[in-house]
Amino acid sequence: MKCPNCEMENPEGSSFCNGCGASTNPFKSKDAPSIKWIKNNQTLVILGAIGIVCLLLLLAYSSGLIFKTNEVKITVVCSGDWVCAYGDQSGIQSISGTGTKTVTLQRPNNVDDWAVVANAMSLYGNYLTVKITKMDGTVLAQKSGNFGMVMVTAEI
Repeated sequence: MKCPNCEMENPEGSSFCNGCGASTNPFKSKDAPSIKWIKNNQTLVILGAIGIVCLLLLLAYSSGLIFKTNEVKITVVCSGDWVCAYGDQSGIQSISGTGTKTVTLQRPNNVDDWAVVANAMSLYGNYLTVKITKMDGTVLAQKSGNFGMVMVTAEI
C-alpha cells in the first residue's frame, strides 16, 4: 500500500505511513475535517450560544420578566395648594400640600401586573403636574393641566 503523501510502500491495512506519518487512507484524509476547522466551529458555536443567552436576558429584562420595578415615585408639582389620591392593587392613600411633593410606592407582594394611579386636584386652579417615575428617574406617566384634576396611570 502506497502512501498518498510521500508514496512510500507501507504494510497492507496500516492507517499511517511509516515514513511521513500521514494517513494512508486517501478517503479519510480528504474528507475528514481538520482539527483547526473543528476548533473554529466550536468557538463559533460557543459564541453563538453566549449571544443567544445574552439576547434572551435582554428581552426578559426589557419586558420586566426579571428585575421588575419594585418601587415608583409619585410627584405632584403645583404652585398652590393641592390634594392627591394615589394607589394600586393594595389600596388608596392620600397626600396634600403646596409646591412639590414626592412619595414612594412599593409593589405589593404577589402582584405581577402592577398598576399605579395618581389623581391630583389643584384647590385654587393653579397649574398642576403629576408624574409617576421609576426610582432611576425614568418617567412612566406624566400629565399636566390648568384648573382642575389631573390623572395619570402606569402599568408596570
